[in-house]
Amino acid sequence: MRLPHGLPIGFPHNRTNNNRYIRYRRPNRHALTPPTGRFSTGWWGWNCQWELSSLPIVEIPQLHRAECELLRRRAFDRFLQWDADLPSDLVERMWNDPYALLAGNGKLQDKLRCTVARIEHPTGIFTWKHHNWGTLRRTLKKSLSQSPARKSWQDSGYLRAAGIPTPRIRAILERRFGPFQRCSYLLSDYIVGTSLYRLMRFERPTPDLIEHLAEQVATIWQQLDELGVWHNDFKTENFLVDQDSKVWLIDFERMRRFRECDRHQMRERQMKDASDLLHPRNWRSAPGAAEVFRQAILATSATRQTLAGSLAAKHPLCKPIRATNCPDQLVTVLIPCHDASHTIIDCLESVRDMADEILIADFGSSDDTLERVRQFGGCRIVKRSSMAAPQGQTNDVVRFVAWAASHATHNWILRLRPDEQLNGELSRQIQDVLASEPTEVGFRIARTVYLHGKRLRFGDFGSEPSVRLFHKHAAQFELREGRVEACISSGKVGSLRSRLVYEACPSIERCIRDMVRFSGRDAKDAVRRGRHTSNRRLVWHVPLRFLRCYVARWGWLDGWAGLHASFLSALAVYLRDTIHCEIERPACEQHSLIHDSWRQLKVFAPAKTDSSPGSLASRSNSNRFAA
Repeated sequence: MRLPHGLPIGFPHNRTNNNRYIRYRRPNRHALTPPTGRFSTGWWGWNCQWELSSLPIVEIPQLHRAECELLRRRAFDRFLQWDADLPSDLVERMWNDPYALLAGNGKLQDKLRCTVARIEHPTGIFTWKHHNWGTLRRTLKKSLSQSPARKSWQDSGYLRAAGIPTPRIRAILERRFGPFQRCSYLLSDYIVGTSLYRLMRFERPTPDLIEHLAEQVATIWQQLDELGVWHNDFKTENFLVDQDSKVWLIDFERMRRFRECDRHQMRERQMKDASDLLHPRNWRSAPGAAEVFRQAILATSATRQTLAGSLAAKHPLCKPIRATNCPDQLVTVLIPCHDASHTIIDCLESVRDMADEILIADFGSSDDTLERVRQFGGCRIVKRSSMAAPQGQTNDVVRFVAWAASHATHNWILRLRPDEQLNGELSRQIQDVLASEPTEVGFRIARTVYLHGKRLRFGDFGSEPSVRLFHKHAAQFELREGRVEACISSGKVGSLRSRLVYEACPSIERCIRDMVRFSGRDAKDAVRRGRHTSNRRLVWHVPLRFLRCYVARWGWLDGWAGLHASFLSALAVYLRDTIHCEIERPACEQHSLIHDSWRQLKVFAPAKTDSSPGSLASRSNSNRFAA
């Protein structure tokens, strides 16, 4: 297989004097045959000429010359490829410290395996996307596979050349260890606008604008079908609407191409794309808009050909969409908080896109938590002062959370803490579960614990999965280790695969303050339940907890973060047992005064009277001593 210019694949057209860079120019794309099968073709990929009679001939326009000039830079631990017109200072920043570009206030998305940030540069605004394989096992398994950044580069260029509006990708960076790649980065142009999901949920577009957007989405559907492409992630979050109301398609990590002979298989896979697009969670604010998009896609010739075959009976496009929301699919996000002004905004930002109602239960905050919540907007606040139950008892916080949950508008409640965040994967999973009419009345959700930005994979700092998503009438609340937890007394309880994001120590001052508050609650609850402790137990409880977290639970594998987390876990045990001893000490002293007769004789000395054996005072003292 050779390039149209006669050079073999992988051979650069010309080299510069600097050995670090390799410059080559992509050939003309007139009358090329784009591949539509599942294969890997190296760096050129989609611009190679394939002599396959079964593939359709598609006329691909010639790209601008600036998009055709690329540079390379290679080292043992990384590989960089970028457009020649990219600023040199930005290229150096990508090469030297790519992870530092993700830091700052421009972070757009933060998932376990994907992080997206916005980079503002004098020459323009760019999107910087970081891909990783997640766990160590998955990284080793995928280390020789094609990186998501390189695949997105090839697929985006293929769709862009075919006329589908996609952002222009400027550079890719792969972090390697020789031939084994660990993670990858992708730089593309930033589209000023919003996602179709947020546009339909928050901005309430007019009917004319909805029809205009639906026609563009239907056109993209038709073009993908003609090219033999299955996007595999055709949801409203992956459509961007710019300021001119133009729709752009993004995210190509899961895209697949099919040959002409496999077109039936491709259209069978497209049923998933139609189901993702028409999912009820995408149209909460305007349920009737989903029917407009469905009718626009039905009007395309590709859909008519699909529904003319055997797929018509089970295709999602054949099912009319109701114009109202189903009440059992709506969810209220309950956030009990107390002096959480530093973390409450991040928590609200993470749930804004999926919550049908946000209920803030304030337990007497003394800082500006409520002011920041009001500035954020769209939240309903209930306060402890509004609760009619008596105050001042140990389980007052439990009753308050139960009282706040009873004020939720919807039947399903998702309970979060102000220092936790909901990632996009868990948000979609919750909405998918509720849309499937589950038989469970509660779901357990685990947490991914971070300490100063470092994920804690080992140790005992993270807690076990707890019930976070539950039906309002099936849950009860109790106090566990100083924190309020929901429990299901009767009914089936399931579990969700995705995890919450929890920052264990945003600042050491706030961390210790929360530890004192939670330890005090736990100690008071232990006294109420009749449990006892002593200073002797304190001596071996604290070091035993540290050894359990750091040694027995492999916390040392997390490095310095694991050491700090083990110390904090031991400190929490020390604070809990110390407060427990302080609460029990007055009761112990009173018990000693009542039942210890020797101390009573010391404190209440007998009066100076006749102490002869036969005297009345002597007999009285003897009877007191005998008692």
